[in-house]
Amino acid sequence: ELDNNIQSLKSRYGESEEILSLLNLYHNLLREWSEI
Repeated sequence: ELDNNIQSLKSRYGESEEILSLLNLYHNLLREWSEI
């Protein structure tokens, strides 16, 4: 769900600095969760 919302924001507003930051945070969380 978080991924879908980020993708929706990206398509609506483009690749702004804030959206890229959210993407990086999301991917970092996925990596951390996969290591548990």
